[in-house]
Amino acid sequence: DDAPSNGSNRRAFITGASLLLAGVGFNPSVEATQFVSTNSLDLGNTIPILIPLDGYVSTIHVVDGAIVKSGDLIAVTESIDLNRAMIQVNTAIALVDNNSEFMLGEYMPCVKTLLEINESTNRQFEEKTRFILNSVKEMANSGMRDTFEIPARELSVLRAEGESRRSKRILAAYDQEVEQLKFRLNTLKQALQNELKIVQDMQNRMRLTAPFSGVAHLMAGVGSFVPKGGYVALLEIKK
Repeated sequence: DDAPSNGSNRRAFITGASLLLAGVGFNPSVEATQFVSTNSLDLGNTIPILIPLDGYVSTIHVVDGAIVKSGDLIAVTESIDLNRAMIQVNTAIALVDNNSEFMLGEYMPCVKTLLEINESTNRQFEEKTRFILNSVKEMANSGMRDTFEIPARELSVLRAEGESRRSKRILAAYDQEVEQLKFRLNTLKQALQNELKIVQDMQNRMRLTAPFSGVAHLMAGVGSFVPKGGYVALLEIKK
């Protein structure tokens, strides 16, 4: 049964992106180079544009004091932890795909061939031991052989029958085992794809857009480190 090893693989593959999204951050050695707007603004009418995770400002798409509309891209930020999680999940998915191709395309067909050879060998051995038993019985009945050989021959036949039945049961269960393996691999891949979607959704959230129309006041420049929940810009509502 390969369930324990499959469980171990699954634990090895799952990347912990959910923990990352719960707030696990990193301690950057690069100090923030803060950019603060020099334009006057009414703080009572502003909404902060916040970064969802510790990260750096990759690009700024507006100038300080620019009028923006709802949905306009203000800045793109980047998280090292998020990038690492993306690499880990994509690597895990590739491993599952490669393992699936090997297990289903090469390994399991070899197993079936071996099972078929084993079943055929045991069936032939059963037939041969039964033939010898019947021959001994016929010669014993005609007085050509002693009857003391019969119990040993019967025991050999019983053992051969047992091995033959066992190999037939294993071969008959092969298709079911393949389907269970497919199910486990598909379940693992689906779990990883769900993790990938979480990371992708979070990367989309690192693209900071204006929630409504207003004036953008930049609070960070390109290359600046901004801690989780930190201001990248302020959006002022003009009355």
